[in-house]
Amino acid sequence: MTEPPLPPAADTLIRSLLQERRKIDAIKALREGTGLGLKEAKDRVEAIEREMGLPAGGIGGSPGSAGCVGVVALLVIVAFLAWRWLHG
Repeated sequence: MTEPPLPPAADTLIRSLLQERRKIDAIKALREGTGLGLKEAKDRVEAIEREMGLPAGGIGGSPGSAGCVGVVALLVIVAFLAWRWLHG
């Protein structure tokens, strides 16, 4: 199946949004510009990301934000266990 052509203005907007790490907004802009479904738009935006040489980030958040959440969660668990051990 052939992908619908992307208007130049939409292409510029999508690339700009991806540079700003606003992947969800880029997917929305692509869907509005082409009428693609959600999965097709996501796949096409990810292809544009690869073409631009951007790191593959998840949807939403900043790159590495999932790692920060994991570190914070680990610190909370360690603090709780230390508190329980001290106040046993």
